[in-house]
Amino acid sequence: MPNPAIKKMSPGQIRIIALYRSLGFFFLLFLSSAAQAQLIDITWEVDTAFYEPIEPHPTNPGLLFEDLFGFVTYDVYANFTNETDQLISMYASEVEINETPLMYVSAPCGCYNSEASDALVGGSINPILFPVFPEIQYDTYWTLDLTSGESFTPLPPSYNSTTMCSEVIADGAIFLTPDAAPVAGSDLRIQIAQVTTCGDFAISACFQTFVEGDNDNMEFYCIDDDVDSESPLEIENPCANYLSSDAQIDVMQDIDCFGELAVVDVAVNGASPITYELYNAIDESLVASQVNDVTFSGIAEGDYYVAIVDGNTCRDTSETFGFTEPDELIATWELLEDNVCADSLTAAVQLDFAGGTGLLDIVAFSDENVGNGLSPNGDDQWLQLDCVDGNGEWQFQVEDENGCQVDTSITISCVEPVELVVESFDITCYDYNDGAIVGSMSGGTGELTLAGSPALNENISGVGFVSIDLNNVQPADYLLVVTDENDCSISTNVSLIEPDSVTIAVTVTDLLCADECEGIADIAAFGGTGEFDYSVTDEDAMEWELDALCAGIYLANATDINGCVVQDTFVVDSPELITFEVSIADVTCFGEANGSICLENTSGGTGGLMFQVDPPAEGFVEDSCFAVSAGTFVLSAMDEAGCMVSSDPQLLIEPDPIQLILEPIDVSCTSFDDGMLTVSGIGGTGLLSLSIPEPEPLPYTIENLTPGPIEVTVEDENGCSFTNASEIIEPDSLVVEWLVLEEVVCGGDCNGSAVVDFAGGTGDVTLTLNGSDDFDFNALCAGLYTANVVDGNLCADSTQFEILQPDPIEVLIDVTNVTCTGMSDGAVNVFPIGGTGDITWEIAQEGIDLLNLFEGVYNVMAVDSTGCIEDTAFVVGAEEVTDMILNMLSSPVTCWNEQDGTATASVVGGYQPVEFLWSDDLAQTTATATGLYEDMYSVVVTDSLGCTLTDVVSVDPTIGCFFIAEALTPNGDGYNDEWIVGGLEYFPTATVKVYNRWGQELFSSIGYTQRWDGRYNNAPLPVADYYYVIEFAESQDPITGTVTLKY
Repeated sequence: MPNPAIKKMSPGQIRIIALYRSLGFFFLLFLSSAAQAQLIDITWEVDTAFYEPIEPHPTNPGLLFEDLFGFVTYDVYANFTNETDQLISMYASEVEINETPLMYVSAPCGCYNSEASDALVGGSINPILFPVFPEIQYDTYWTLDLTSGESFTPLPPSYNSTTMCSEVIADGAIFLTPDAAPVAGSDLRIQIAQVTTCGDFAISACFQTFVEGDNDNMEFYCIDDDVDSESPLEIENPCANYLSSDAQIDVMQDIDCFGELAVVDVAVNGASPITYELYNAIDESLVASQVNDVTFSGIAEGDYYVAIVDGNTCRDTSETFGFTEPDELIATWELLEDNVCADSLTAAVQLDFAGGTGLLDIVAFSDENVGNGLSPNGDDQWLQLDCVDGNGEWQFQVEDENGCQVDTSITISCVEPVELVVESFDITCYDYNDGAIVGSMSGGTGELTLAGSPALNENISGVGFVSIDLNNVQPADYLLVVTDENDCSISTNVSLIEPDSVTIAVTVTDLLCADECEGIADIAAFGGTGEFDYSVTDEDAMEWELDALCAGIYLANATDINGCVVQDTFVVDSPELITFEVSIADVTCFGEANGSICLENTSGGTGGLMFQVDPPAEGFVEDSCFAVSAGTFVLSAMDEAGCMVSSDPQLLIEPDPIQLILEPIDVSCTSFDDGMLTVSGIGGTGLLSLSIPEPEPLPYTIENLTPGPIEVTVEDENGCSFTNASEIIEPDSLVVEWLVLEEVVCGGDCNGSAVVDFAGGTGDVTLTLNGSDDFDFNALCAGLYTANVVDGNLCADSTQFEILQPDPIEVLIDVTNVTCTGMSDGAVNVFPIGGTGDITWEIAQEGIDLLNLFEGVYNVMAVDSTGCIEDTAFVVGAEEVTDMILNMLSSPVTCWNEQDGTATASVVGGYQPVEFLWSDDLAQTTATATGLYEDMYSVVVTDSLGCTLTDVVSVDPTIGCFFIAEALTPNGDGYNDEWIVGGLEYFPTATVKVYNRWGQELFSSIGYTQRWDGRYNNAPLPVADYYYVIEFAESQDPITGTVTLKY
């Protein structure tokens, strides 16, 4: 069950405690303080629970704690916050203003207090009594963390009883002096009571503590909810459930067979962790111990019980339980006799057995009777055991009533039957003696032997599968017998037969025409075996069709179904072969039919010959010559028997057609007669030559031709001719002309324009203007222009035009110089002329008085009515140039934003006296200006003649001197709203950081380009001093200090 807790006293409650000390009696009135909470709750633990078997005395085994049977000893603790917290007293009070609950322990079934040493507080117990009366250790008493024999001061000095459960304190305390009061220690708790009782109990008390041992810092706690009601800490007996029944043992696995071990589960309901201990019930020895594991396994024969201790030290035991191991079941099997021949089952197995429980089930199994089993005979034997599908393994098994088994496996011999498989082959041909017996013998045991009657021509034997292959066996009827090593045998009969002898006859039909293959051979054979196959072969053993024989000597073949062959030679005759020769005369000119082809020296065939040419294949004639055009022809000769012989294709050729290649060159320019025609050709026979318009060998070029058509004719060496025509072309005329002209707007400008166009000519046309190809028709100056064009044949044409312009603007200027350097009495007169219409002009510099000019350069711009502009300039000089020389000096400001810099103008020359005018706010008039800020200043120096000079000088800063404001007031009034740090502009990599008093960084900047405005994360900071660190150079120490933020 969860540990109960108490609440600390409410702040402001008053506790009045009457305390006694050895020096006298006095009352103290304490008020609760504001110190940190100290005593935080009350918890309890089970120290010892006493249940059967009764725990023996630790040093005297004969002495048992009989009086404690059924009791539980509890330790009650007050828990604290600090290791040095002290518990000074436990109390109850009846004072009206500070009434507290009673101080007591209430146990309905009573508390245990030893008669040998009755005590109220642990310090009263004498440890000398422990060896004799060990149960005193489990007495019920208040402890205040006191061990036996330590001193304490009880208040009031006397009680009605010293038995704690009989005493109720209504107004009094148990008090310890501060030097003897216990401290919380590292476990942050102090034991306040030990209670030994046989059931539930309640505890009530109040507590006075010194916070961390400080006498002036006290706190008070009561085991109650408020001061007006009593709410003791109630504790239920966590071991009560163990008194009603023993722990239950569930047997999960019994010992049914010899050599097995038992398994049990323990059923108990207790607080974790639970320790389970298995004991031998005979000698009380510990067999096994385990935590939070309810299963004991591997238990051998014997009697046992289980003891249980849970997380509250509650104890329980089970009833005694036991296991008995049966006798061992023993069985042996022996193979008395094995199988010898396949057709005789002689295998026998003998069984011997003993032991086991009850009736025995004895069976044997093979693949054939799995599930049923085969029982032995009355002599415990199994006879005539057989193999199943070649498997001779048998399983033998003996099982008793508890399911205990003994088994074995015996394999009997699976003798294969002797087998003989043969096939006979008769004699193939008469008198061949090539009969055969083939097959195999297998099975049986050991070596197999084959014998025959009549005797075979060889002996065959072997082990396992033996092949039989007997050749050249003579015809006969045979008895074959196979025998193994055990005389197991098998036999069969075979017969070999010889066929009759064979004869052959051939009838021949000769050829009608030579070189044909239409001869016929008619073959007949007799005798042999079955039907005959006939064939004809020549002297090279090549086979021929019987009705497609050529002239020659052949061999007739007849073969029966056994492959027996009979042969005879015969001859096929033919007439003489037709032969001739071919004579050819080719065609002379392309496309004509004057060629010829003839058959000469003809012979052979039967009777006279006739002839044919193909194409046109119009029939056979007696004339052997034919007139033909160019082409491919086949000549044929045929005799009176209709036999015909044809030639290979014969080719009659003709010359290639004459082809002319005419290459005209047109006249270059309009009306020219420089055209040409180059004539060349291919084809024909031999060399080609031009015949019209003039005889010349080719190739040839006809020159000086005018535009128009021209016809030419050429001939080859055979007189064959060909005519063709060409044409000489005249190009379009090349013409150039201007179309539109635009004058120059302002005289002297080049913004005139012209539009020029051209057409005709041959190839690319080039345009030039005044002989140049670099021009812009939209940026022409005034003047005469000639535009020329030239085409690819150098034909040319040109045109002229003129661009006009108005008169240009001119500005006439008359200048009067100043009297002396720096004076302003110069003057100018301006007179513009030319242009178009009225001309206006102005001086570029603003605010100029033309009659009071200074020295310098002035710009003038004149504009006419068309907007034409003329820019020019004039110079106003000095009639007398001053000899004054100014030397400028300065001294820097001493620090940032200081006004102590100076500037000096030193004058040499001029007309004395001279005057000075500085550009500072005071317009100082002395040679040296003082009280200056860092800035650039100018000075005007004037001598007595009026000559003036102007110059500038810089007042520099002192780099490294800083101004650091001591405060800022960011209230938005425009004054000191930001923290000013002057002089960092010369240190762009300087870092500025601001911190609060706890070292938190509030602001950081590099170069301090943005000033601090007294905010952090955009929120205003409170009024305070803040700390800054400024690092402006690696070689310099940081600048540190404080800045005050005000509002």
